[in-house]
Amino acid sequence: MKSAQAPLNDGLRAQLFVALANLEAAGVAAERALTTIAREPDSPRLGQRAGNAATAVASGRSLAEAGLRAGLFTASEAALIGAATQGGSPEPIYRRLAEGCEDRRLQRRLMRRRLMLPAGMLVLAVFVAPLADLVAGRVAAAQYFALTVGFLLKLSAVAWLLAKLPQWLRDRPPTRNSISRGADWMLLRVPVFGARQRRKAAAAYLETLGLLLEAGLPAVSAATSATQVVANSAQRDELAKMLPHLRAGRTLAAAMRDQRSFDATCVQLVNTGEHAGRLPEMVLRVARSEREISRAFEAEVARWLPRLAYLCVVIGMASSLLG
Repeated sequence: MKSAQAPLNDGLRAQLFVALANLEAAGVAAERALTTIAREPDSPRLGQRAGNAATAVASGRSLAEAGLRAGLFTASEAALIGAATQGGSPEPIYRRLAEGCEDRRLQRRLMRRRLMLPAGMLVLAVFVAPLADLVAGRVAAAQYFALTVGFLLKLSAVAWLLAKLPQWLRDRPPTRNSISRGADWMLLRVPVFGARQRRKAAAAYLETLGLLLEAGLPAVSAATSATQVVANSAQRDELAKMLPHLRAGRTLAAAMRDQRSFDATCVQLVNTGEHAGRLPEMVLRVARSEREISRAFEAEVARWLPRLAYLCVVIGMASSLLG
């Protein structure tokens, strides 16, 4: 399945998933739920896309495929919703997706607010540094414009691309081309951040697996669907290696032991849940713990990145004045 439109932003998707969860809890069918959202939208874009998805569902498409084509869901969200719909009510999945979208939105908002001061100082430094040369006549007005506005435009383009990169990596559809697979392999090996990305994806995998097991899906089917939620193709292929072991009758903990995505503590807890007959509950507990660890790491990044940016600006201004 390929999306005809780029997915909505996290804020609108969070509103969408909350509305879908509430309507699902009230027993409203998917087509009618989308029609209701289209008639009372929080934004025109959301309303139009929900209406398009409702029309597609009415014509026989599944909710997951219709939402993906209309740009309501990302590829991983569509895979998760499709699996949850087959296993029963997707309400818990909707609420988890809404929470994830809202967390990312708030994180970006906090990051932008903290970066405002160093960004302002950078703009000031860029305009002040060549000002003496302009006044002295050593730099023409066109050169001053290129050194200031031109530089800031180039820097803004690079910053925009860097800010969009994580979203693109997360929301892109699954691909099998060698270039993308090679990039995914390299991303997992970036010091510190690669390990955190692997652990965060493992948490999403476990949460999806736990929700699907709780909905009554067999372990193999749940694991197959949970694997599709992982955006990184290299890690997705690693997790897919568990499937033959599960089909052969091995326990989930046994299949997880050879995986780099899960540490010994995680495997031991899952093993305990299997022996106690409470596997879905234990998998969800482990997933929540992993998500809290990932959130703590992201909070640290959000706290230190503006400080590093501020330090770089100060060093740049000092070197310009001394030079």
